[in-house]
Amino acid sequence: MEEPWRSLTLANAAIVARNAPLTEERLQTLGSPVSDAEAMFAWDVIHARWYAFQGRLAESSAQAKTAMARVELLPSDKRSVARAAAQHRLGVVYRLTSDDDEAMRLQMSAERTYLEAQWELDAAFCRAEMAAILMKRGDPGAAIDLYMSTLDVVERDGSALQLSAIRFNMAVAMQRAGNDDAAAPLMRELLSLPPYDRPIPERAVIAQNLALMAKLNGKVDEARTWYQDAQRCLDPQVHPAQLRRLLIGMADLALRSDDVEEARAQLLMADALVVDGPSVTSEIERSSTWARIHAHDGNESLATHEIDRARAMAREQHVLEEHAAVLDDALRVVNDVEYRMSLLEELTVVQAERLAAAQTSVARIVAARTQYEQERAVRELERQHELMRTIIDTHDATLRDVGRDLHDSLGQDLTVLSKLLHRVREHSDALPDEMLTHLDLAVGVSERATRDARRISHLLAASDVVGGRLHAAIEGLMEGLRAAWPDVQMSLLVHGDVSVIPDATARMLFRCTQGLLQNAMRHAVPTCVSVQVMLRDGAVHLSVEDDGVGFDPAFIHAGMGLRDLHARAEALGGSVHVDSSRGHGTFVQVTVPFEA
Repeated sequence: MEEPWRSLTLANAAIVARNAPLTEERLQTLGSPVSDAEAMFAWDVIHARWYAFQGRLAESSAQAKTAMARVELLPSDKRSVARAAAQHRLGVVYRLTSDDDEAMRLQMSAERTYLEAQWELDAAFCRAEMAAILMKRGDPGAAIDLYMSTLDVVERDGSALQLSAIRFNMAVAMQRAGNDDAAAPLMRELLSLPPYDRPIPERAVIAQNLALMAKLNGKVDEARTWYQDAQRCLDPQVHPAQLRRLLIGMADLALRSDDVEEARAQLLMADALVVDGPSVTSEIERSSTWARIHAHDGNESLATHEIDRARAMAREQHVLEEHAAVLDDALRVVNDVEYRMSLLEELTVVQAERLAAAQTSVARIVAARTQYEQERAVRELERQHELMRTIIDTHDATLRDVGRDLHDSLGQDLTVLSKLLHRVREHSDALPDEMLTHLDLAVGVSERATRDARRISHLLAASDVVGGRLHAAIEGLMEGLRAAWPDVQMSLLVHGDVSVIPDATARMLFRCTQGLLQNAMRHAVPTCVSVQVMLRDGAVHLSVEDDGVGFDPAFIHAGMGLRDLHARAEALGGSVHVDSSRGHGTFVQVTVPFEA
């Protein structure tokens, strides 16, 4: 592999492996963007990914938008998947900056493009991002379903590192859903697999989640072991914010086991860390934990100060769950009656807000899941229609080829045979009468076979069926059937200007008429068959009706004829209506919308 693609590939692999020092080294080796448009696009996408990995979201967003703008400079056959790659990367940034609606829209658009291009692995990563959005919106169940849908594809086409990342996210979703029994074993298994088998920040996240589950289940010693594992993965100089959250959690664990001095030590270490923009949630938990320590020391003034600080942060950020937890903890440690009354009043208000927020959240979750499922249904329907169109086009192409071969090969041979027989007939004076009779019969058979071959080849090919000739094509079709079934009355009525029907729609209607008439003549035993073509309200309505034996639709499975009919109509956005009963004939109508 030549440069710069070798360096780009190595840098991307380092990001996938969560190896920050190696990524930095390879990106520095790569240097500034190169002149090749495709390599420059890849440079933009990789840097957008790297900045997001570092938490530099503004730079990641700018780089992803640059990649999006650069798509138009790429070769036309590569623009769609390149745009999808930029959309996916930009969607990640929007999720991280809480613009969930735009993030979901971008991921859905990217997934659709990838599926159309049959890039199943990239489409799976888009679904994984959608799962992260749904989990963030409070729907871990839907997130788990989406993560599950990606596993087979990533296991088949992706790397071991990518598979581990999907499984990790799925384990977190299981934990959020309250299924610790499934989440904990999966997380423990992941710790023995790359990249989580070495001391990296992602391992610390898994260990901290395991510690939290153990702590909430009263397993203090197990929780302490996991916290210590997580602590060994974090460099205070590189990951101060993550370490600060970890130390606060360890302080809470110490308090749960009545080890106040250990809790105090952990919080003092957390306070010593210099953190730029610490997490609001962790800061609320820190103040609440300090309040419990001060209350244990008998210093209610300092305890009240920390409680008020935590309450103020919770109110300002409108984090209702944390706000309720602070008030609940405070009521356990403060003794002042008036202060307790104020806490109880505030808790009543917060609980009411939590209830209202829960109702809104449920509605939002339902709306988000409904939107996603509708989008998926639309895309699946479009995919099925595209598949139908491909099958139908292949079927029609085969019929045209057979019809053309029938005309050019067998038809020509029959024409030559007929001419030779006529020439023999012209010089047959010396032949006995018996031979002349056979010769006349052979001439008649050859002429009939020539006509039949020409008629069948035209029916198979249908290449000359366009909007303006639909009327004549159906008439020709019915003429052939009248010759085979002279006792059956056949009629055709056309209402409207068929010349405005698009050619593809006209050919589809001709094929439908062909199939319906053949079904009627072979199975219905009719005495009368009528065909009607009507243009009305931006659609063409084709109906075929017979007075034959009919059938009970409830007990008739759609055979190849009806399946083909439905497939042809649905491929062009149309529909089929069948009305029949035993002894009362059959009426079939095909409706297809079109733009003149």
